[in-house]
Amino acid sequence: VEWGMKARENADRLVVVGGDGTLNAVCEGIFPVGSSSKVPPPPLAIAALGTANLLASELRLPQSISHLTKLVKNGQTQMMDVGEITLNDEGKEPIPSQCLLVWDFGLGGAVMKRMSEVRSGPIRKSQYIRLVHQVLRSWDPAPQRVIANGKYLGTFEYGIVTGIRTYAHPVLRFPPCHYDDNLWELYLFRKVKTRLIPQLALAAATG
Repeated sequence: VEWGMKARENADRLVVVGGDGTLNAVCEGIFPVGSSSKVPPPPLAIAALGTANLLASELRLPQSISHLTKLVKNGQTQMMDVGEITLNDEGKEPIPSQCLLVWDFGLGGAVMKRMSEVRSGPIRKSQYIRLVHQVLRSWDPAPQRVIANGKYLGTFEYGIVTGIRTYAHPVLRFPPCHYDDNLWELYLFRKVKTRLIPQLALAAATG
């Protein structure tokens, strides 16, 4: 956070080298929850070297060094909403955190939890595919209570909170959304049967 605030106050622009997770980590430093700083953040450019590179793919950002250099120097700025999510675990202090791009609970959360347990460095898309199959065999949904903008929406086994169209893989797309309208989209499923997951993925892939 200390580094992020210094960058926010002193940097002309920042280049993030990595994937969506790296970008999110940088933004956590630049947009710390509860910060009262009035200094606008510097523009961010992405050298997409991550696993999925969802945002870079969605915005069709350049991959070559020469095109990336031109983007950093003269590129158009796209404003992005940053969301805030508070996790409430019974008997514990609420945990507020900022969220960039997409956040989920249920199956997606179980896959990411399992990945964090086995990950030891850079990862490949093929590793995710194996983990999804492993998690599907043992996943036991834990319904979560969802409150959005102070309104209780109900209890759901699977939920996706997103500010972009792409989810998990560039081929999986939600309907069009606006990046800077101060609104995030919620996709909530009260009950999820694992045999329906491939059908949901196919629906997302075919629009």
